[in-house]
Amino acid sequence: MHKKINLIFRADILASGIEKSSSRSGIFFAALNILNEMLKRDDVEVALYSSKFKSYAVQHFQKLYPEYKDIKFLGYKGIFCHLLGLIDLYRRKYPKSYSSDNILKMLIRFVNVRLINLFNFFIKDSIDNKELSNYNVIFSPNGVIPNSILKNKNLKKFTMLHDLTRITAKDCYKGMEIPIGDFEKLFNSLNKNDWYFTNSEYTKQDFLKYCNNLNPDHVITALLGANENFYPVNNIEEIKQVKVKYNIPQNKKYIFSLCTLEPRKNLIFAVRNFAKFIKENNIDDLVFVMGGGHWQKFLNVLQKEIDAYGDLKDKILPIGYVDDEDLKTLYSASEMFVYTSLYEGFGMPVLEAMQCGCACITSNVTSIPEVIGDAGIQINPKADDEMTDAYKKMYYEEDFRNQCKMRAIERAKLFSWKKCVDIIVETMKKVV
Repeated sequence: MHKKINLIFRADILASGIEKSSSRSGIFFAALNILNEMLKRDDVEVALYSSKFKSYAVQHFQKLYPEYKDIKFLGYKGIFCHLLGLIDLYRRKYPKSYSSDNILKMLIRFVNVRLINLFNFFIKDSIDNKELSNYNVIFSPNGVIPNSILKNKNLKKFTMLHDLTRITAKDCYKGMEIPIGDFEKLFNSLNKNDWYFTNSEYTKQDFLKYCNNLNPDHVITALLGANENFYPVNNIEEIKQVKVKYNIPQNKKYIFSLCTLEPRKNLIFAVRNFAKFIKENNIDDLVFVMGGGHWQKFLNVLQKEIDAYGDLKDKILPIGYVDDEDLKTLYSASEMFVYTSLYEGFGMPVLEAMQCGCACITSNVTSIPEVIGDAGIQINPKADDEMTDAYKKMYYEEDFRNQCKMRAIERAKLFSWKKCVDIIVETMKKVV
């Protein structure tokens, strides 16, 4: 057995972290925290690898954040890779340029595709078997392991599986164009020989249910953690400043929700019942704050729903992307955190809220019960009466709310990135 794991980390996901924006998804933070924990260990040596499209962006990420600049990079390099990366960055930053609603945009798309094909021709694999012989493990925190790595039979292959939303929650996306190419590649690559980690027991059972190609003994649950910078904030001045920054009224209490504004998160259900709750109980000191990036098409649907509430619509505040450093304060100062998602692979915001001592109302479906346990209220995410009753209990019963806050902090201690990576590395050692 090897004493040290020499690990290649598929780093494509780091490309989405160049800018602090809504492109930094939960999967990005999961991958980054797993990488950070691996870098702390003396029994793991890490090198980064990425696809042709992401290679430039990943190297740029390393330059922007000095703590990563000394990690060896094994991916593609050179002028053609640089140009290919710039085209990919442009494509992701200005996706509307790829729609075909006018001649100019069609021309831009045509030229970009031709350039991509041209640069692809000149870019050769920059990693050979001799270099790969120094490593015994390839780990992908999301997505399929690249073909150039798969050719090497000596590397043990491990992939993190996050959810099966594209299959199990497809009803949420009717009428919406959802790119599924990357998911299909990953799903079709699953096999009995390689090894997989899932972020929850629910996700594990989901993959085993829908994919017959998996060996159950090769699928290991490694529950995620939350960053150490999520903790209770009691500083009144800090809370005041954050409320000013996000235009939250100083004289109002607020419910906080954090997620991408998209159908699966079930926000219309949460907002509709909030409006019903405050109207029926003549409540004037409470607003609903929604943080997170959005899908434009769904945002339009959500806004129409909010507008229909008449005078109450001013009590529903979409604040958009929230800076990382402000999240702990927004969690801590809220009356309650609401997360009534219809499907989750894990549910990271719930754990973050709990670690900040926040009383939570969540769904009782998929992976979320594994996270919240008995630390808050779980409801059927399609039952309006359960939602309004939960609002009522959390709002009016201060003792119960405080108990939920204390239980949340204690339960959050059961999760950590160290525990997650301990499971990952120990499994790798046994396999290698």
